[in-house]
Amino acid sequence: MMHTRRSIALATCLALLSACALAAAAPPSSILAAATIGMQASADSTTPVPAPPATVADLTTFDPATVSLDELRLRLRPLRDADLEAQLARLTDLVEAQSRAISAHELAARNAKGPEQQKLVERATELRAEQKALIERANVAVALLEARGVDVAANKKYLAAVSTGVVDDLRGITSGDMNAIAVGWKAAMAWITSVEGGIGVLKSSLLFILTLVVFWFASRIVSRLMRRSLDKFPGTSTLLRDFLAGLGRKLLMLVGLVVAISMLGVDITPLAAAIGAAGLVVGLALQGTLSNFASGIMILLYRPFDVGDVIEAGGVAGKVEAMTMVSTTIASADNRKIVVPNNSIWNGTIVNATGKPTRRVDLTFGIGYADDIEKAQRVLEEIVRGHELVLDEPEPVIRLNALADSSVNFIVRPWAKTTDYWTVYWDITRTVKRRFDEEDITIPFPQRDVHVHYAANGAEREQPV
Repeated sequence: MMHTRRSIALATCLALLSACALAAAAPPSSILAAATIGMQASADSTTPVPAPPATVADLTTFDPATVSLDELRLRLRPLRDADLEAQLARLTDLVEAQSRAISAHELAARNAKGPEQQKLVERATELRAEQKALIERANVAVALLEARGVDVAANKKYLAAVSTGVVDDLRGITSGDMNAIAVGWKAAMAWITSVEGGIGVLKSSLLFILTLVVFWFASRIVSRLMRRSLDKFPGTSTLLRDFLAGLGRKLLMLVGLVVAISMLGVDITPLAAAIGAAGLVVGLALQGTLSNFASGIMILLYRPFDVGDVIEAGGVAGKVEAMTMVSTTIASADNRKIVVPNNSIWNGTIVNATGKPTRRVDLTFGIGYADDIEKAQRVLEEIVRGHELVLDEPEPVIRLNALADSSVNFIVRPWAKTTDYWTVYWDITRTVKRRFDEEDITIPFPQRDVHVHYAANGAEREQPV
């Protein structure tokens, strides 16, 4: 057994040595071919080898007049500068050839008449549409080379000059019995029916409108979903829910507008750069608005009031109707609409009259110095405790508070729900006046005793007035 294994190992070594000797004597091409055959054999014995990636030749072998602009960008983007310049030269040659053909047809149309002239003009119009498509494709290569820092100023000037000549006036071509209106109609119809002209514009416009409509419905749906989700959190204020729902809707519409503009074939990268550059200028010009915006954020975060609360802030008092990021709308007691900047509200004192579920009603009643204070105390306690809207807890406070100039003053401080505040205030005031009259308790008014001193028959006397 051991002898057999040694024989096999010795034979293998001799085979390897022979292969190495042959490889040393053989040319490199044969070695590469043998390796290739071996790889193919191993591949055939296992799984198929996938196709190799596209080469430069594959990317550059195409008809630039027929491929779309998007496909052209994808084909030209991976190329090196030299290959890209070769493609630009190829496109420029095609534009030049097309320009020569257009000039030849225009010159022939000037010397022709009748139907022959009309055919030449129609053919020149078709050639113009084809040339326009070639110029657009050449501009794609120019833009890619410019982005890499390659000088293509000469190509840009030539393409600009040729494209300006594309819209030459046809009135110098038409003569004799050629109808200028018919020529214009033919040119317009050729543009409308071309893929790069009217059909492309119509398609882009429909996509623009459709995108805006889709995003408008989507923004509404997202806003409602956000509002319903926020409603499940009891600690979220109405102001915050409205703000977040509105912000989500506006941001989605902004994204939709950007997408819709891109559907028109407009490159939004320069637009975004311009918006970023203008941000600083806009920020400096709108310092006050940004301050109001920051104050609105602080109000949303700390929630000193909510929609429907009665507040006193920014020098005004009333019920909060709505709030934006820059201002708050307040309805006054006489139903006036007051818009207050958020900065004025946040930088001042905010009094929220309805921020708590209960409020204390502060009342003061005076009786005469000659009246029985115990009796007055008892009457006030009966009035307060007998009112159905007065809360038992906290307990009402009724105390003799001050000896004023003309009256003895009692403070009456019952507690009520915030929504019942004014009902309790007005009811107790009315009841106190009626009961004091029934109990012969006087409600004094300010009065003053004046003593006049005068002399009569030489004697000074004092007489009250």
